[in-house]
Amino acid sequence: MPITCNLQDIEAELKLGTLREAILYAVGANIEKRKVWTVPVSSLPCLHNQSLWTGLTTIVMVVSERQMWNKTTNEVRFYLSSLESNAEKIA
Repeated sequence: MPITCNLQDIEAELKLGTLREAILYAVGANIEKRKVWTVPVSSLPCLHNQSLWTGLTTIVMVVSERQMWNKTTNEVRFYLSSLESNAEKIA
């Protein structure tokens, strides 16, 4: 039986990877902040059937926080990329 990753495994590995933090925009009372982590796929041996993902080299996690007046929302997104693991460039 193959070893597989769960979401917590991937998030933990990403948080050990490269971080790029940025405030993307501030318009009036609205502010969006993003943290971008990247990790090479080779750091995730538990990712099932890596060899079938032609060109896959990087997993990206983006954590966004949006402050709009008196409301704050948070969102986490994951991306698969053929780019090298470089949070600065990917952000």
